[in-house]
Amino acid sequence: YADEVAMWAAASGAEGAAAAERFRNALDARRRPTLEPTDMALLDQLFAPNVVWYGAGDGAAEELRGKDALVSRWNAGAQDGGAPKIELGDVYSDGTHVIAVLELSAGQGAVRQANIFHLDGEGKATEIWSVPSNSAVAEALAEGKPVPEHPNVATFRAAEEARARNKFDSDDMVPIERFLREDVKWISPWGAGPTNREEVVAFFETFNESTGGTMQLTLNEVFADDTHAVSLVRLQADRPDRPG
Repeated sequence: YADEVAMWAAASGAEGAAAAERFRNALDARRRPTLEPTDMALLDQLFAPNVVWYGAGDGAAEELRGKDALVSRWNAGAQDGGAPKIELGDVYSDGTHVIAVLELSAGQGAVRQANIFHLDGEGKATEIWSVPSNSAVAEALAEGKPVPEHPNVATFRAAEEARARNKFDSDDMVPIERFLREDVKWISPWGAGPTNREEVVAFFETFNESTGGTMQLTLNEVFADDTHAVSLVRLQADRPDRPG
């Protein structure tokens, strides 16, 4: 069950856009065989001393602990001959998280991966979660197969598909209630958000009501593991107060 909900927008304000750009630059450095002094300075700025990278897939370990360990493996793929190749996708940010999507490829295969950064009060990342993990990505690329889908992906996808229908009737509430805990909290960059599932669903409903029933949600991509779920969606709507 999800216990927190948050939303990020491509246009997330000057502060969010600046944070997203800093992390985009840090992720871009992963593609270089040698980290430049400016790269090292940026990593030092962005990561807390006790940062933990879950899903790093460093040999036998699935996590790296501490800034020094993270920096030493940050561009390991490029150091090892550039495999897998990394392409940067969308990067979103608010004051609490950064979400970045990467495409990792080798040969004819490619895997999409979400990277979730948890930020402290100073904007430094204290945790990184790579979903799916780097080791799962490497294994899938080596075997030429997709990464096995985590069971929570189907659960989350069904809830998001129900949200996209904008009905919130008894049938659609089944997958939503299966995914959202009753005491789920909405973390909003715009102020205090809903503090339970009923309020979250009511907030979803206001999107459609405030747009005169024109709200359309297109679900593009879903990532999930044991602890996180991320969806990439496109929201489109008309403004009833500004027709045409």
